[in-house]
Amino acid sequence: MGNGRLWASMDYSQKAVFVEGIREALIYKDLFNFNGTGINKAQAPANLFNDWAEGFGVEEYMKETDKVYRDTENTLIPIVMVMEYCTVKFTTNQPKLKLDAVLAALREFSFRLRKIP
Repeated sequence: MGNGRLWASMDYSQKAVFVEGIREALIYKDLFNFNGTGINKAQAPANLFNDWAEGFGVEEYMKETDKVYRDTENTLIPIVMVMEYCTVKFTTNQPKLKLDAVLAALREFSFRLRKIP
């Protein structure tokens, strides 16, 4: 999985395409988890489309991902998990300490993930 090392190697356009790809994959996943018929957002279940923060665009996700990876402790966290963290940050009013705890858990998970053969 691509992590902070891959993120650091990408230029602005590559990051934008990567994040847009994740966004589209999340929408695709949500649509087809709704039996492939849930095209009408108004008729879809309330939790559909919750993987991406409403009102936030690719650029906001890119900026927040840059912030996360500025802390070198977060380098091994996969980019897709950082996107999930961004969604949590953008959609909740979690205090900084709780968000820091989420990042710490992601760092621990990422470390264990690297040990899987």
